[in-house]
Amino acid sequence: MLESDLIKWLSQGTNTPCYHNIPQRPPEAFITIKRVGGYITNVTDHADIAVQTWGKTPEKACQLAYTVIRYVISNQPPSSIYSIKASSMYEYPDDEGLRGRYQVLLEIVATLGD
Repeated sequence: MLESDLIKWLSQGTNTPCYHNIPQRPPEAFITIKRVGGYITNVTDHADIAVQTWGKTPEKACQLAYTVIRYVISNQPPSSIYSIKASSMYEYPDDEGLRGRYQVLLEIVATLGD
């Protein structure tokens, strides 16, 4: 599954824990990854992926968002991904106001998952 590949790849590449959902006891800094759109053809998956970076402050979350972008554009993605680009980044305040949060939108073209 594309999200699982991204979670593993970004966790290793950014040295930051990545999850699909917010854990019950989240660390100070972490990343969540969710598919938020896209389309599928008979041979490829064109996925829009929201990568949310979380930190103790908005500044820490912003720094982590830039780390994600630098990693994504500078490193070979998992073999299932043909292309990947960061199309936007913006502050996305935490609903509870307890942490800083930024969102990076990735546009990915990948093989169809199992």
